[in-house]
Amino acid sequence: MKKLLKKFFTHMNKRYIKTHNLIFIPGSEYNYIYLDIDKYKGKPVTLSDGTSIKKGDMVIEIHVNNDTVDEVPVRKVIKVFYSETLALAKQLKSNDEFKDIKAIFGRTVLAPLTKRLGFDVFEMKSGYMKRFLKIWDNLIKIVFSSTKKDKVKFREPQEVWMSRDAIINKLGEK
Repeated sequence: MKKLLKKFFTHMNKRYIKTHNLIFIPGSEYNYIYLDIDKYKGKPVTLSDGTSIKKGDMVIEIHVNNDTVDEVPVRKVIKVFYSETLALAKQLKSNDEFKDIKAIFGRTVLAPLTKRLGFDVFEMKSGYMKRFLKIWDNLIKIVFSSTKKDKVKFREPQEVWMSRDAIINKLGEK
């Protein structure tokens, strides 16, 4: 069953990447994070540094590369995600293709890890997207994890945000 679910998630991942034209972070060492560059379509968000995000602002939505989930041991996820965030900070600072980006965000059950890197974490409002992500992200965690079922802790998905300036200022000089 687990093998079949892995094939399903791999297929869905490839479809999503293709239909949304996702890209890896240029210069990334791990290719652990995909970027979806687009205009923001949600409700206004104010970040802890005062940055205000509204409809039409250019943002990057980050997505974990599901193909690498089983390749990165849990104990190394924070190191890999940190490295990816450093690579993104470098691109935001120096790459003209990213000059109009106002913020980076994602929806994930891994919010505790992103908070350690300085991301703002917001509760998602109840609804279809929250229910879908809770099931989807936790199933990916189970299917691609070597952890036994009885030890898997289900988490609620949350939104994580960081402004362009915050990423550059916190991580762009390292």
